[in-house]
Amino acid sequence: MDVFKYLEEDKSSIVQRLNETAKNYSVWARDKVFEEAKNDFSSIKEHFSRESILENNLKDGKAIQNLLSEVSGLRNEITTEVDEIVEIHVDEPGFEQSLESIAKKFSQYAQYCKEKYYPAMKKILSADELKHIQDQFEQKIYS
Repeated sequence: MDVFKYLEEDKSSIVQRLNETAKNYSVWARDKVFEEAKNDFSSIKEHFSRESILENNLKDGKAIQNLLSEVSGLRNEITTEVDEIVEIHVDEPGFEQSLESIAKKFSQYAQYCKEKYYPAMKKILSADELKHIQDQFEQKIYS
């Protein structure tokens, strides 16, 4: 399993689902919007959990400390918005805009990871670290 390819494909799937939910906000029944949004948000949090396996196995991240801080900040920003939107009823003003904002930010995050974060991680992770990460991913995904 190529961990980075898996993460990119997972991000792509989440972006697609978020955009689909946002696009159909005014078309779908509110129950469906709620369920889809709930699933989308759960997928985001699970993705971030899987992604944190990379940092948890990094023995020396000093070379990319600024990048790690930036990625953490982007994740926190998205997570905060997700935590805030779940407090809004799907019919309330602001839900649709918040959903669109999360979709946009997650899409930008996906692009950032693809262009900067993952290439930097690939450069500094050893073959042994990558193997260990792959084992942890498979255990988390298939359990």
